[in-house]
Amino acid sequence: MINSEPKIAESFLYEVWKRQLLVRESLVAANGRKVKIMCPGERNTGDGPDFCNAVVEVEGIGLLIGDVELHRHTGEWKTHRHHRDPKYNSVILHVVMWHKSKDKTSTLMNGSHAQIVPLEGQLSSPLTELHWLVESSASFHPTCIGGNCYLYEDSIAQILDEAGYTRFFTKVEGFRRSICGRGNDQVLYEGFMGALGYTKNKGAFHQLATVLPLCIIDSVSQDVPRDKSRIYLESLLLGTAGLLPEQRDFEADSWACYLQHLWRELDMDQKMKVNDWSLFRVRPDNFPVRRLAAASRLLCRYQLQDILEGLFSLMYDACYLGEVGNMRDGIMVVVEEGYWANHYDFGVESRWNPTLLGRTRADEIIVNVIFPFFYAWSTVHGEQQLKESILVLYGEYPRLGGNRITRYMEKKLFGRSSALVNSALKEQGLIGLYNTFCVSMACMKCPINRFSRRFCYG
Repeated sequence: MINSEPKIAESFLYEVWKRQLLVRESLVAANGRKVKIMCPGERNTGDGPDFCNAVVEVEGIGLLIGDVELHRHTGEWKTHRHHRDPKYNSVILHVVMWHKSKDKTSTLMNGSHAQIVPLEGQLSSPLTELHWLVESSASFHPTCIGGNCYLYEDSIAQILDEAGYTRFFTKVEGFRRSICGRGNDQVLYEGFMGALGYTKNKGAFHQLATVLPLCIIDSVSQDVPRDKSRIYLESLLLGTAGLLPEQRDFEADSWACYLQHLWRELDMDQKMKVNDWSLFRVRPDNFPVRRLAAASRLLCRYQLQDILEGLFSLMYDACYLGEVGNMRDGIMVVVEEGYWANHYDFGVESRWNPTLLGRTRADEIIVNVIFPFFYAWSTVHGEQQLKESILVLYGEYPRLGGNRITRYMEKKLFGRSSALVNSALKEQGLIGLYNTFCVSMACMKCPINRFSRRFCYG
């Protein structure tokens, strides 16, 4: 009975999930599907799901990117009315301590379903022991900040490189499995689209790439006038995403009316809804409508299903001719005039900015998508020399400029921005250490501590 179960606070569940105090390799959902946790996500301190941007692999479904909601009991999903709240439409896992319901999944407002994962019987230790572990470590703060704990810079550089390569090869393996299952062009397309989504809309962009695969885009493009193929594609992407003004219940300006006319002419099914997207507090330059305008131009640039050939040519030139700049230019999207040069959404003007996809985002796509994808492709096709060249490029690629995680890690390790983090490889290493050790508070396992002269307590 429920009353016989020990009382636990949701804050305790947050710690269990954050530290992944679970039998990681044998998690089983309520419907019997195996669930592998690639990344537990980041704790959300605002409204909405408890953890954001988790990455999981579900048996029979594949890789999912989205949010995680935690409860003591399954029924709290409906008690808290999450099934009627659009903020929870990106939830992929509903993690509960006790599952007494007959439900096999939890229904979202948009009609999708989140996997229910009961923790009872799947914890790494008995519940009482985990309580002690969490409580005893609440005031434990190993100090790895440069000002309080001396760290050998040569050793840190080696650790960051190793963590950066580990993160790279994890991505390679994900791409390799996907290539074998879904084909080269589609996997590359999905990787590109996910990278355009940034943090808040990565899952939504990936979903769009799966519900509107390249084969459908290519088929539609063959039936429209060649000189208007890019505009039709922009309409197709935005309409399938559910982001045209008529799909969002607001008045359309002249350009939006034209795109809506083309969308109705295509007679396609709307696959997504506006609630699938995060539009609140998204920087104008990163707004998903604007990024889909960039995607339409990129796809047309590489003639849709020849995207592999076009990007392979850039990859080849970078590896064997040293023309890395050409690869960056081949991904950037600039419009000197037209609607998107001074709009970030329909009917919403912004400062003049012709760059739909700039250098910083192009570099991030190269490091996070292009390099690991073509390394995986080379592995599948036995291109050993290309693999070695890609690995050299990855190791030498300049740092990307940082993000919230890398800035946090640099401050944690060095007390400031450090010249030691002088490459994309080391930046990726910082992110890898954060996701592997900092998020789960596995400080005693972190390789940084092996090279500390002393271990401090906060």
